[in-house]
Amino acid sequence: MTKDNTCMGLTKKDIEKALEKADKEQKKVLDYQPNQEDWEEYIRHAVRQGYENLAVNKVRELTYQKLKEGMERALDRELIASIIHDIWCHWMNYLLDKVEVKDIEDYARWTRQRDTDYANLSEKEKESDCHQADKIITAIREEIENLTKPKE
Repeated sequence: MTKDNTCMGLTKKDIEKALEKADKEQKKVLDYQPNQEDWEEYIRHAVRQGYENLAVNKVRELTYQKLKEGMERALDRELIASIIHDIWCHWMNYLLDKVEVKDIEDYARWTRQRDTDYANLSEKEKESDCHQADKIITAIREEIENLTKPKE
């Protein structure tokens, strides 16, 4: 400030007003909550306003959210359990061709389960496949969380 209370031709009041306006603009950027279709506009708006770091953080956040949403759809417990059942059936085909099963009840049960689609298994039989699916889902979720969690 000079002795006439100006800085580069601006009064203290002008500077305070400009800072207040800048704070309001930054708040608009920070508070802007776009819908799914216009999140790109949020990023453009942040960059235009000179808040590139906000734009970068928003991209990270949205990428993380999209990845989590996609993974949640992909990590459907029933879908994975069905795939596990298919893998088990394939293995059981091989096993029953190669190994003599001495217990006829086990052989009958395994053959019936092998020949039954996952959707038609009893709830108790499905639970075994779901238990294995849960192990896979947990491992994938933990890895995704470690790899993609936004920086705070």
